[in-house]
Order: sequence, then structure tokens, then C-alpha cells
Amino acid sequence: TFPLLLLCRLIQAVGTGIFIPTMMSTVLMVAPREKLGFYLALGGMMITFGPAFGPVISGLMVTAFGWNTIFVPVFVVIVALGACGVVVAKDVGETEPLRLDVVSVILIAVGLVAFVYGLSEITVRPGLAAGWAATGLVFLAIFVRRQFKVDNPVLNLRPMASIRFWPAAILVVVAMMTTFSLSVLLPLYFQRSFGMSALAAGALLLAPVLVNAATAVMGGKIMDSKGAWPLLITGFGIIVVGQILIVVVAPQLSWIGVLGASVLSFGGVGLVLSPSQTAGLATLSKPDHPHGVAILNTFIQMAAAIGPSLLIGILSSHA
Repeated sequence: TFPLLLLCRLIQAVGTGIFIPTMMSTVLMVAPREKLGFYLALGGMMITFGPAFGPVISGLMVTAFGWNTIFVPVFVVIVALGACGVVVAKDVGETEPLRLDVVSVILIAVGLVAFVYGLSEITVRPGLAAGWAATGLVFLAIFVRRQFKVDNPVLNLRPMASIRFWPAAILVVVAMMTTFSLSVLLPLYFQRSFGMSALAAGALLLAPVLVNAATAVMGGKIMDSKGAWPLLITGFGIIVVGQILIVVVAPQLSWIGVLGASVLSFGGVGLVLSPSQTAGLATLSKPDHPHGVAILNTFIQMAAAIGPSLLIGILSSHA
């Protein structure tokens, strides 16, 4: 049933919300400073691999065995990784007792759900969508205000006061919205426009994903030697060109053209993501690193929710 499926997905989301910032914080603690861009590039590449390889694996399972088997590969991998983690993973940082502010959790949860739902309905029911989005923004504003008043904020927003950190955080959002949105929309486009199977539509994402991985590693190495800004300008230029080509080519029903344009966009994201993260986090003091990572992770999750929701809403209005 849908309520059970939604509940289980929310439980999975809690795990993801815990794991990704833990991974990034660990990278910041153990990576040599002169190779920070490369190590963060590897971490960012893993985050991108998830939603990009998801349609490939799930397409295979749906086509061969039925939709409810898509959870089996993930379950097997998580059990294996959990067993390895018990043996291999060790604490690398100091811990301190903290108390969870439940009110803040409720505020950000309600705010994000309302805002994302409003975006998903914006082209279908504009009035209702505007009401939901406005409600979400009100809850998020109350959440932000509360973070500066409680002793143990859920999200310490102090790093956002840095003039060099918050622009980098925005760049991360734009880059991840591109990746997450294309990972959702491209399989739908290939299936609806060309009648492809779920497996074929998902498999076509392999080319963009592999290009993204290659440019992410390359970008991380260039970041360590040359700095962030040449990569950011080049990467976003490539993303813009790729997106424009998709807009031009998609109505012509050329799956090869759309695939080529998506390869450009994914390649540009690979050049941008790690330099954006590294440039922002490198400006923070060591005590603020976990807070910066938490902010970036929250923004990544927001990008994953907002981007596809907005574009699926637009797609639904023309379906």
C-alpha cells in the first residue's frame, strides 16, 4: 500500500540524512589538506552515483522480476556494507553530548514537505500550490529563527554568515538540482517518447554517469593544483550549453541528441560539485567544518527534492 511504502521511504531517508554528512565530515578530518579537492570529489562522485545508477539497477529489476524487487539489491548491499562497517569503521573525531531539538525537526520537516508539494503542483493548481509553498516558507523562516535561539540547533547556520561560504553552498544546490532532475526526467522522457523499457531507459544514463565520474575526479585534481574558480566558470558554462541543447533537441524526438546533451550537463556538474564544496568548506575554521557539511548536505537534499518536484510538475501539465 502507498502509506506503507511512504513510511518505509521516510525511514530510508533518515539513514541517508545521517550517513552522507558523516561521510563528508570524515573526509574533512582524514584527508590531507593539499588533496582535499580530490577526496571530496570522490565523495561527491559517490553521492551522484546513487541517483544516477538507481534507474539502471531498478530498470533491470522491474523489467526482469517486477517493481517490488527493486529493494532487494539495495538491501543486500547495505547488509554487506553494515557488516564491513562493524569491523572496519572507527571514530576519527571527538564527540560531545547533545540534545535533539524536536521542535526544530518538526518545523523543517513540515516546511520542506509543504514547499516541495507546492512546487510539484505549481503548473497544475497554481493557487493551491502557492498556498502550500508560502506555508512551507513560513515554517522554514521560523526554523531558521529558532536555530539562533536554542543551545543545540539542529542546523548551526553560523557558517552562512561567511561571504565565501554561502555562495559556494548555492552553487552546490544548482549543480545537484541539475543532476537529480535529469536522473528522474531522462528515463521518463525515453520511456514516454520512445516506448523504451525501464531497463533500456535506465541504461542510457550510464554514459552521463561515467562522464560525470571522470570529470569529478579530474576536477578534484585540478582544484588541488589550480584552485576552484576556473573550474566553476567552465563547469557552469558546460551545464548551460547542455541544458540549452536539451531544450532544443528534446521536441525533435531525438534520443541520441538528448543523450549527448545530457552527457554535457553531467560532465559540467562533475567539474562544479567538488570545487564548490571545497571552496566553501576551506574557508571555515575546523570547529565549523561539521556545521558546514551539515548545511551542504541539507542543501543537497533540498536540491534532490525541489528540482525533480518542480520539473515533474511542469512535465505533468503537458503530459
